[in-house]
Order: sequence, then structure tokens, then C-alpha cells
Amino acid sequence: MLIELSVIIPAFNSEKFISKCLLSIIGQNVSDMEIIVINDGSKDNTIEVVSKLAAQYSIVRLFSTKNRGVAHARNIGLKLARGKYITFVDADDYLEAGAYNTMLYEINKYDADIVEGACRKEKVNGVLIYKCALHKEIIKGKYNCEKHFLKQDNCYNYMCNKIYKRDLFLGRRFPLLRYSEDYYMNAVLHKNASCKVVLNNIVYHYIIHNQSASGKQMGMERLDIIRAGVMTANLCADRYLRTYPCIYTCDYCIEIAYMIYHQGNKKLFYEFIVRSRRYYLHMLKWIFSGNAMWRENYKRYWFYLFFLLFPNLMVKLKRESYFMVG
Repeated sequence: MLIELSVIIPAFNSEKFISKCLLSIIGQNVSDMEIIVINDGSKDNTIEVVSKLAAQYSIVRLFSTKNRGVAHARNIGLKLARGKYITFVDADDYLEAGAYNTMLYEINKYDADIVEGACRKEKVNGVLIYKCALHKEIIKGKYNCEKHFLKQDNCYNYMCNKIYKRDLFLGRRFPLLRYSEDYYMNAVLHKNASCKVVLNNIVYHYIIHNQSASGKQMGMERLDIIRAGVMTANLCADRYLRTYPCIYTCDYCIEIAYMIYHQGNKKLFYEFIVRSRRYYLHMLKWIFSGNAMWRENYKRYWFYLFFLLFPNLMVKLKRESYFMVG
């Protein structure tokens, strides 16, 4: 028999943060919930911290695996999950009080497949970096749900500020990418969703620090962001909707190149340009083959062409000159 909610948490060397994370979830007071912690080959005291809390709270379940990354850990969690609804949390983040009960109420009220709430990006000391604001919205129909996510209008890429119906994951798993596996997976899930609820409530606190994905320096592993964009574009049967992941991919090609260049590693910069080029060309081909959004994006598209021809020149421009994703 299914329980109400499964919370899946991949944890790698998270001893400093996971106690606060787990207590914020336990404190949600959802009547029928399980917390599945997947220890992803941690070398610190993560297991000890989680085991201590698991001994106090029976809803905490701990499993261990070799270190293979967030996507693999989440896939293990999906196999173990017994919830009617499923959500994800990163081990260094925490939940807003009352978030899950609010989200579960809304997803049941509208018989929705996905509910999404607003979040805050913060430093470890709680100082606000950026508020990911949203407004209340109900989206109905598979095409509209897919468009809503791909357009990134009143929506964010994250998995952790959303709750999903279990059925959406049937036969579907995260691709084994190191970055942006959530972008692709969200595209798949929204493509198959018939109804989505967006809330303006803050539900999630996303912590930025040196060891978080957002705090690390750029390297070749960021090619996975580009691969995820291409995979998402390939997923889209509709040419109009396909434009959005094409733009996502091209924007990130330029963004990553810019970041690597300004880290002072020119060898890595040129390697990235060479290795990302075929993906970039593939996206440009789709963009320029009868694209329905030329009028509103013509400046961006010309910029893409200039970057293709003169990448080392374009990355020297001020960052404000870029037409980056939000």
C-alpha cells in the first residue's frame, strides 16, 4: 500500500548540513511520509549523522551506494520509494516550515501531476542571494505543461521545489549526467503532465557554498549541461517548443565558455570550444530552419553566429552584453 509522500535525498560528504536538512523535513509533520537518504559513497561522517536521526525517527531510511553521482542516487531512491507523491531534496538545503502540507493540499485539490513553489538561494549564514519568485497559476493540458517548463515562464529548473505524482516516473529515470539531469528530467515529466499548480509560497531554501554545484569552478564536466539541452531538444516533437531547449543549450555554451575564459584557463577554454562545437552547430541548425521566434530573438541569434565565428573575441565582452538564460 502506498504512503502519502516519499522524500529522496542523495547525500555525499554532507555531515555539516544534513542534520538541519533532515530536521526541516521531519518538522513538516506530514502524517504519512518517508525520508529516503541515499549515501553516495561519503568519506566523512554523513552515515553517522543520518543513522543517529534514523534511530530517533522511524520515517528516516538510510541506504548506501558507491559514489556515482546525484542522478544515480536519485534513481535508487525512485526504486525504493513507496509514496503516492515523490519529491527530492539536496542534502545541504532545507525546507520552509509547512511547505509540504501546503503543496500536498494544492496537488490534491486540483488533482495535479506537479506542484511547484518558490524558493530562496542563500549563503550558509542565511543571507539572501536571490529569491526565485513565482505567482499562483494553474496550467492544464500536456502541451501547456510542456511549454510552461521549456519557456521557463513562472517556472524553474529545480527538482527540489516541486512535488510530483508517482505515476510520472513509471518507466522513467534520470540520465546519468553530472549537471542538468534535472533540466532534462523536468522536461520529460512536464511533457507527460496534464495539470500543474504553481504557488507563490516560499517552500525551499537552496544553499550556495564552495562545495555546492553552483559554487564550483567551471570545467569540462559542464559539457553535461550542453548534453542535457540537446537531449531535451531531441525530446520535443513540436518545432516551436524545440526552440526553447535550443536557446538554453546555446546560451549555456556561451556562458560556460565565458566563465572558463575568465578563470584564466585558456587551454581549457579552447578544449571546451572544440568539444561543444558539434552540439552548438546542431542547435543553430534547428534555430535557423524556419524558427517561429525569430522576431523576438533576432539579436540573440545574431550573437550566436558571432560567437560561432569569433568565440575568443566574444568572451572578452562584458557579461551584461550576453543574452543569457535567467
